[in-house]
Amino acid sequence: MADYNDMKKLNQNIEYLFKRYKRYKASYTEFSTEEINEFGNRLIPGNHLPPSSIIEKRRKKSPQIINTLSKNGEILAYYVLYPLKKSTNKKILMGELYNAKSLELNDISDAEDDIKGLYIGMLLGSNRIAKAMIMSLLFKSISEKIDKHNIEYVFAKAGSQDGIKIISHNGFKKIDNSQIQVLRVIGS
Repeated sequence: MADYNDMKKLNQNIEYLFKRYKRYKASYTEFSTEEINEFGNRLIPGNHLPPSSIIEKRRKKSPQIINTLSKNGEILAYYVLYPLKKSTNKKILMGELYNAKSLELNDISDAEDDIKGLYIGMLLGSNRIAKAMIMSLLFKSISEKIDKHNIEYVFAKAGSQDGIKIISHNGFKKIDNSQIQVLRVIGS
């Protein structure tokens, strides 16, 4: 469970950032999946992202998996946070799923009472300010979901040196025989 004082401080930081950078806007629906993937592929060339068609199906099943940050109608950052079923947690822990591309549609929960895990599929920003803002929004979303649901695990697979630092700093541990990192949620 998230500490009330930590959440209060995080909310204050987010409010401060959005007051300071007034033209920045966060949204789950402002951009199409194709637009988000185009942005992601510009920042990370090499076809590392799942195809737009797969992401679109996932978004239809769980509409709030992608949160974007924009300024004047231009995407600056986004995160992908998948709500997982208990059976998906087990598949990841057993090494049967090894990254966000390997998630099947039936691994993602669409029912509020069925969310038992979270998978950070992507955290991407075009500049330091955008990265800080989207990371704050991601951590707030994770904390809210942990408080609301009986979340057992939060999973992530770092794709950069910054990602490795972020997840290591936040208590994630490597799963044996996997590149995925796991955070066991205390009290679940």
